Amino acid sequence: MDLDALAGVIAYKPTGDSVATVTAAVDRITIENPLTEICDLELSGQVTYCTGRSSMEISLQVAKAAPEGQKPKPEDVLITCAFTMVSLDPVTKK
Repeated sequence: MDLDALAGVIAYKPTGDSVATVTAAVDRITIENPLTEICDLELSGQVTYCTGRSSMEISLQVAKAAPEGQKPKPEDVLITCAFTMVSLDPVTKK
């Protein structure tokens, strides 16, 4: 799964399927630590900010997969990024 698709999946939960959600902007992609070994990755994210009724900021994180039940250590975080997603009415496109 790519980062844009992950942001779309995260935006789907609060908006549902009655609107079309599109990527308005990729605000930032920050490489925190380089990937130096082959390993499993964990992609996570959440809605961090909503503006009005149609826009939201989604924050994503890519980290080396931690053992089950544990959070990744700061040195295991590889990438952080923020996407702005906008919901449109599928009929009027407004």
